[in-house]
Amino acid sequence: MRSPRVLSIETYVKCNATCEFCPYPTSDRIGQKLDTGIIHKIIDDIASSDVHPEFFIPSRINEPMFDHRMYAIFEYVATKLPRTPIGHFTNGTTLSKGHIERLCSTPNLGFINVSLNSHDPAEHQRLMGLSFELVIKNLKALHHVYEARNFKFPVNLTRVGDGTTRDTDFLRWCRSVFPLFHPTCRPRFDWLGKTHSMDVGRAPPGCTQWFALNFLANGREALCCIDDDGRFGTGDAHHQNALDVYNHPIRLALREKKLRSLHPACAACDASI
Repeated sequence: MRSPRVLSIETYVKCNATCEFCPYPTSDRIGQKLDTGIIHKIIDDIASSDVHPEFFIPSRINEPMFDHRMYAIFEYVATKLPRTPIGHFTNGTTLSKGHIERLCSTPNLGFINVSLNSHDPAEHQRLMGLSFELVIKNLKALHHVYEARNFKFPVNLTRVGDGTTRDTDFLRWCRSVFPLFHPTCRPRFDWLGKTHSMDVGRAPPGCTQWFALNFLANGREALCCIDDDGRFGTGDAHHQNALDVYNHPIRLALREKKLRSLHPACAACDASI
């Protein structure tokens, strides 16, 4: 209750995708980079707690490997939070041979999540604006290394669903082409009004995001994973202890009472996460 289940830090706002379901293409934060000293401070603050996070995630609306400090950050996390595995999110374009080798050799790697979103080249291009051929080439290389070395960390292939048969077609295709990876479909959320969402019905009263602590590349805290500009955050890592930010009275009340009605953003949110 007093220390975050997940710690995420967006270190550098840079991505090569133009996903229609993500606010990055129109964000006014593109190019922001969080100072290394502040990144270390956040990690140090969390490390002072008796309970370390279940995962460290260095992403938000960014492609993590565009930040050349990333492996040094991984090493710092391993030193300060040795029981906390790293969750690596990527669109797959940066999974070059060199990155696959180095990433898979990271001792505290917990999982790799590849936002693939479609097995159809035309749809993939429309949704993400990336080279489908490059992504599949990289995934095949990753699958080969994964099989040859008998890795145990999960590799997830994810799709932001549209509620059509394309969702199930995607799952079948992934299982056929990449049998060692885990395909999943996730609902489409509106990023608190920034994009459009699917009608997924009434959201549950609670939210797992209340147990995560998310910092943006400008040092601001974001209320949750879809608060992309920190409008609803309550703190700033530049001049506050990260644990104090996590235990702000508003955030603590959400965790204790598990009622979305306690916060206007949560009350209006349709995300089931």
